[in-house]
Amino acid sequence: MKEDELHRWIVMWLDEALPMGSMFHHSPNEGKRHISYKLKLKTMGTRSGWPDLELFVPRHAWKDPQQQGAIMLEIKRPKGGRVSENQKEIMERLRDAGAYCFVVKRIGHVKSLLEVMVKLRDTSKMQQIQKMCETGGG
Repeated sequence: MKEDELHRWIVMWLDEALPMGSMFHHSPNEGKRHISYKLKLKTMGTRSGWPDLELFVPRHAWKDPQQQGAIMLEIKRPKGGRVSENQKEIMERLRDAGAYCFVVKRIGHVKSLLEVMVKLRDTSKMQQIQKMCETGGG
């Protein structure tokens, strides 16, 4: 499974699994672009190495209210996906600032990380998405 395929499955799963009122966002800073556009993005605050998804969960949905914070997911393909040195540095800085940062290679990994921290919903659609993703290798 390619990274972008896994990413899309995770997004569908998050739509079903995250507690009501949660938000998440993808900063599209990957891919080839014209140098002038890259410079524009950089001057507007885009950071190379930023995690793929940023998750924000309402206060009431945390299992431990003392452990709230942004959750950042760096998605890598299941086989061979590696975190760059730049990504490692960014995630360390985010952790120092109070964010939770995780590298994930499978949808089940996302579930196991999040269910410890937040009160996930449990819908049949969420379960279907997870099964279809896992059948495809993610």
